[in-house]
Amino acid sequence: MVLSLGKKMGIGFGIVILLIIINSTVSIKSLKSVIHSFEGKVMVEKDIQLKSEKLRIELLQIRRREKDFMSRKDIQYSDLVNKYLNNTRSTIAEMENTSSNTVIMPKLRNLKNEIDKYAVDFGKLVQVVVARGLTENDGVQGEFRTAAHRFETAVKANPIRNGQRLYLTARKHEKDYMLRGAKKYIDRTKKVIEQLRKNVLLAQINQKSKKSFMDLLDIYERGFSALVHKDEEINIHLASMKKSADKALSLAEDVDILQEKMANKLVEEIKALDSSSVSTLWVVSILSILVGLAAAFFLTRMITVPLSKVKDVAWRIAEGDLSEDLNIEQND
Repeated sequence: MVLSLGKKMGIGFGIVILLIIINSTVSIKSLKSVIHSFEGKVMVEKDIQLKSEKLRIELLQIRRREKDFMSRKDIQYSDLVNKYLNNTRSTIAEMENTSSNTVIMPKLRNLKNEIDKYAVDFGKLVQVVVARGLTENDGVQGEFRTAAHRFETAVKANPIRNGQRLYLTARKHEKDYMLRGAKKYIDRTKKVIEQLRKNVLLAQINQKSKKSFMDLLDIYERGFSALVHKDEEINIHLASMKKSADKALSLAEDVDILQEKMANKLVEEIKALDSSSVSTLWVVSILSILVGLAAAFFLTRMITVPLSKVKDVAWRIAEGDLSEDLNIEQND
């Protein structure tokens, strides 16, 4: 097939343009792939990281409201604890549905188990605190206070040896226990009550009054013992709750650290992918240049070789040699 000079040059430039288009297309697709991969993965990891931080805040809020409940004995704070417990469960469920990290998933399940344990203990704690008495006039505490006042009235009305002094001493040890929670004050209170019993038996009063006195003393002692028992139950639940809460916070921190490592790993993967895209771009560019140079070389040869022959023949004719034959099979 014989091509004119214009066609040859058109084909040559066409090849170069085609190579440039191919190079641009491959480069754009490669870069789009990097961007798409980056945006998708980063959004997922960012969302999980935000939930991880939210989870730790909710756990701290639970402990804070728990302490508010115990210090103020206000039931509204128990409602807040339950609110944050439910929020924590929802956050964990969202993270489980979003994350594909096989290391984080078991920790999230363990975290949920610890939250459930804490919730059970907190529910029992609230029941015991309410039974003990949210105020000094409620529950076991209210009954004990009434018994103490009745006993005080009886001591003042009857001639019991050192009765008022022993009664006030018992109340002092009782108050010390309420403030400090130390066992030694329980023992001291019981010791004073026992001394009061002995003094009642030795008192110069009738048997009916003695029996009434002893009954009031028994009621007072049982009330104090019931109060101590409720405090022991409360301490058991608080210790169990603290154990679960500490484990939950530790697991939440582990999840946060693992999530940060996951994010860093993603950044490294993106850098590697970006490096690969740049390498592909360079390879395609170099190939395009080489092919373009080859096309230009052959195109130039197709034009310059016939022109060189024409020049040689022209020189010979100019020198008088008319026998030279110009044999070029071109349609240029």
